[in-house]
Amino acid sequence: DRMKLGKKVFEDSAQRLILERITHPLIHWRASQEIKALSEKGELVVFYDVPLIFEKNLMKNFDAVVTVSASRDVQLERLMKRDKLSKTDAEKRLSIQLPMETKITGSHFVIDNNGSKEETKKQVLGLLEKLKT
Repeated sequence: DRMKLGKKVFEDSAQRLILERITHPLIHWRASQEIKALSEKGELVVFYDVPLIFEKNLMKNFDAVVTVSASRDVQLERLMKRDKLSKTDAEKRLSIQLPMETKITGSHFVIDNNGSKEETKKQVLGLLEKLKT
């Protein structure tokens, strides 16, 4: 139950660390298998969505880091809508993460996700073309 688990780990940092110790090695292993398979198929670009890339200092494991940014207000609104959270609970979750400005500074590329899906898609496709060259 994603909602119960989220509530538990975002209210108790010790529980969150236990969950991370269990899941992160398995996720990393599975992702490395997928990346290897895609590389063997000749894929030139592979995206790996790593929500805690900066918090866990994983940037060195990748050729480039892309941050999809949004203002704090947009992040709060989307998080509340997606997970049906109160503003207080959504703010708690965001407070655990590094500030967006820090992520932007540490990234090679940034996608601005404050606008429409079409605007974001255009940026993603442009970046994909750039990475293929």
